[in-house]
Amino acid sequence: MYLFIAIIFIAELIIVFHIISAIVRADKYVCRLNERVKECHPQIEQCIFSIKDCVSCAKSCVEAAINFIKCKRQEFVNRIIKTLLVYVILLLIEKRFKKISPAVKYIVFAKDYWDSISA
Repeated sequence: MYLFIAIIFIAELIIVFHIISAIVRADKYVCRLNERVKECHPQIEQCIFSIKDCVSCAKSCVEAAINFIKCKRQEFVNRIIKTLLVYVILLLIEKRFKKISPAVKYIVFAKDYWDSISA
């Protein structure tokens, strides 16, 4: 009976010894890893700041593109409104004054040609 208890106690001591040695090895590994991180800390910090600068630059580029698109959209809408107004006025003049109808057609042609050059 005492022999059985002694064998179990010795087995428990062996298991505890292996667990403790594994914990010590893990502690040494973590300490080495911590030293590497301490050595690389300035480089890591510099890389993080570089990434932050890249993200802010990308954000400003996207905002500039959005503003450019909004500006061009407004310019396009203004051009369409102006063109529609000119055509409506020219159609009204053409319907009302039949004698100047060819001149109105030349004016419309000149306007279309001018818009194609300026675009």
